[in-house]
Amino acid sequence: METFYCIFGLFVIYCIIVLIGNADKACELINSKEKQQEAKDNPDEWKTIGCSALFVYGWFLVGLFTSQWFLCAIYLTLGFIEMAVKKAFPYNRRPAEFVIGGAIDAFIALLIIINSLWLHIDFYQKFVALFN
Repeated sequence: METFYCIFGLFVIYCIIVLIGNADKACELINSKEKQQEAKDNPDEWKTIGCSALFVYGWFLVGLFTSQWFLCAIYLTLGFIEMAVKKAFPYNRRPAEFVIGGAIDAFIALLIIINSLWLHIDFYQKFVALFN
């Protein structure tokens, strides 16, 4: 079962690359003041960006039920904190920030896949050992 999870992880990395490739358009859509009008004018861009992001977060949610649960929990927790900060202090996103964030997301997804298949490092035990 975990092998299927890793195979879908490769598709997640592809979705992240798609998001990075559309960084300019994604930032335009995210930063626009009239998001409802933008969604009506450019429905394909919203669908591509939204479905890709939804699939990535869904993959990390499913990862909570695998041996890589700790890395997925950290990723999701940091994502929710980032979202709360952006809601509290709104600002315009730049494409460079979007690309860097996507590269970090792709790196974490790749780390989860490699660790699940080959490395088998228990990051939770390493984290707990920091406090002993």
